[in-house]
This record gives sequence, structure tokens and C-alpha cells, in this order.
Amino acid sequence: MSLARDRPPEHGKTGGRKDGRGGQIRTDDILLPKQALYQAELRPGPGREALRRHPLWQAGIPGSGGSPLATLAPVPLVGHSPAVAYLEIRDLHTHFSKRSGGLLGGETRTIRAVDGVSIDVRKGEILGLVGESGCGKSTLSRTIMQLLRPTSGTIRLDGTELTRLPSDAVRRRRLDFQMVFQDPYASLNPRMTVFATLAEAIRQRHPKVAKDELTRRVNELMETVGLNPSQQRKYPHEFSGGQRQRIAIARALAPEPKLVIADEPVSALDVSIQSQILNLLKKLRAELGLTMIFISHDLGVVRYLADRILVMYRGKIVEEGEAEQLFDSPQNDYTRRLIASIPKLVGQPQP
Repeated sequence: MSLARDRPPEHGKTGGRKDGRGGQIRTDDILLPKQALYQAELRPGPGREALRRHPLWQAGIPGSGGSPLATLAPVPLVGHSPAVAYLEIRDLHTHFSKRSGGLLGGETRTIRAVDGVSIDVRKGEILGLVGESGCGKSTLSRTIMQLLRPTSGTIRLDGTELTRLPSDAVRRRRLDFQMVFQDPYASLNPRMTVFATLAEAIRQRHPKVAKDELTRRVNELMETVGLNPSQQRKYPHEFSGGQRQRIAIARALAPEPKLVIADEPVSALDVSIQSQILNLLKKLRAELGLTMIFISHDLGVVRYLADRILVMYRGKIVEEGEAEQLFDSPQNDYTRRLIASIPKLVGQPQP
């Protein structure tokens, strides 16, 4: 499908050609060169010929004229790196003041919800953020979204320092990073149909979109998240919890973001529905090249989905690592306790 691919190419990026299946050859930094070359080899047309003239393609064909796939290492295109951070957070603090006692004799104390967090989120990865309730995960996500302004620190998204932007500029920039909330029913307007909800989000990116094109995009979004487009005139209360979360995911995708923050998106769902939503998120990452921060208190869920995992405790990141490495050899006592708390079948060995 072609979501997030119809916008004009940005500076320094090469646009692509749609094919009959709604896909597109992309030579930007979302796909690694090896993947782009593979697509170009399979799909004929101008995009194929343009990539065949690229020095990396020619370097993989030492006089034989054959495909570079067997010989070309997945090195990045000039000026790009698969490990480059799309989101950079440095020494982030979000504090709240709480007053206790009477009006005259009370005292004010500071709650350090986020206390010196530094994170790099790489392009195209799913970063898991895990920790018990009250550790600061949701406050961190809302601070990244600029729904809460930080006390101090920096948040740099694709080179733009968000904390220095005025509110109207933040709203415009927010088209590139969207959020999926824990309770879809609370985050959806009960007076708006699915069509109206998705159309409103699409118009944020494409304010002059034609009616027929708008309908096509809404249908495409619903199909992408596994919903029947014939249900687009229904209201949120007419759907199940899992279906409402799919609508919320579709709304987050509608402005064609590059980063999605999912804050406990499956914690309120039945186990069978949880697996469907997790598989959907994996599929979307693969198809759209999304960068994602997945937040949960359930380390088992995060392990299934994430490439890397950060463990948060009392406003601080206490451990981070590749998902399997963190499970196999946790270094922090708190991480070990979280892993030990994962429910296990009777007789299943402890980690």
C-alpha cells in the first residue's frame, strides 16, 4: 500500500514510482539500499533504470551484468546510515510540583516523573519501553509528543529541536509523529463516524484533497488495519475494543507519520485481540518502514515486538539492550524482577 509515500520528495531524497499494486520504489533512508535494489530488480520501469545507474548497483556487478544482491553488502546510501537516530533525547527532565498540607502550613515537593532520560531511536526500528505503572513511561511519551513541556533537556526529531518550537509550529511538526493511546474509546470522538475521524486526520496533511481521493484514502487505511471499508459510516460505540484500537491506529497513520508512539495499546484488550494488534503493528512496520516506540508494563509483550528494550524505573532508564540480549543476561536487579514476574506455565523453567 502507498500510505506515507504520496508526499513530494523531501530535500536530499529521491521520490519513487507507484506500481499497479499501490507500492512504490523508495530510495530514501527508510529502506536500506539492498532492499531498494531488490525492489528495483523485480519492478520494471524508470525507477529500475535509475537505480541500475547508481554507483552502488554498478559496484555490485563486476563486469558480469548480473544482480548485485549476492555481492553487495547493505552499506548505506551516501549521507545516510541505517543506524542514524531519527529521534534523539538528551538529559530530559519533566517535573511536577505537589503541594501537601493546609493553605498556610503546607509544603511543596517536586515529583521527578522523568529524571534525566537520554534515548536514541533509530530509523525503522521498534523501541520497547517497559516499566511498572507509575515509573514515568506515559509522562515520557507525552513529553516527546509535546503534550507536556519538559522542565529541561532536548528532544530532536529528524534534526528539529522540538522543545524550542512555538505551539503552532509543534502542531504542524506533529504530523510526522503520532500517538496511539491506551484507551481507544476515550481517544475517539463518539460523535464522529470512522470516515469523519480518518478524513479529518488526512486533511491535516492534505487540506485540498479531492473528495474521491479522500474516500480512496479512507478505504485504504481501513483495509490496512484489517477493517471493512463498508463500516466507515459507523460510530465508535458500534465496534468492539479491538476494532476501536484498529481505528485509533488508522487515525495515527492518516497524516503519514514517520514515528508512531504506542502507549500501552493492548493492555486493555483480551489476550487473543492483543496478539492481533501486535501482529498488525509488526506488519505496518514492515510495509511502511515506520519507526515506533512501544510502551508497556508487560515485558513479554515488548519482547515479542521490539528490536531494542529500555527499562524505566522511577523516572530513569536503568537498563537498555537488544531484546534477546536483555532477556538472556539482564544486568539490573529491577530488570531481573520484571522478567521473573512474567506469568509462566506450571513446570516451565525460570529464566
